[in-house]
Amino acid sequence: MLPSQITQFNTFAEALGLGIRVKDVSTVYIAIFALSFFSTTMISENIRGALLSISKGQYEAAYSVGLTNGQTFRRIIFPQLMLVLLPGLTGTVIGMTKATSLVILLGVVDILNGALKFANTAYCFFEAYLAAALVYWAFSLVIQFIGTMAEKRLARGRRRLA
Repeated sequence: MLPSQITQFNTFAEALGLGIRVKDVSTVYIAIFALSFFSTTMISENIRGALLSISKGQYEAAYSVGLTNGQTFRRIIFPQLMLVLLPGLTGTVIGMTKATSLVILLGVVDILNGALKFANTAYCFFEAYLAAALVYWAFSLVIQFIGTMAEKRLARGRRRLA
């Protein structure tokens, strides 16, 4: 952080009565905030796109049979929303897993940089990169598996209704 940004943060925190200074904030919390800020924009765009994919006729049909706004969303819109949202959301979560390598800029050690620390001491760069790639791949497979299972479960409920 630049010195002017540090004084701005300290002044802002003091105005809010938080009683913290820049030196008191852990870099892990800053990394969590940065990744959350980044992922919030991606997830909100996924949700917006999924909501726009549902036709206006779905809402009108629900209102015509007397459902309230809450009932319409819970019973009609949300199940359709999840079918459209899950693939994009799964991709976003995998992207966030890969984006964790950016936290090294804040001094937080992630999977790749942990492997590089080992590689620098043991001079095994290929093995370190391979191990990091396998860990990222394993995380991606687990996230993809969970997303696929959720999609299948939602699709099974949809076939039952049809």
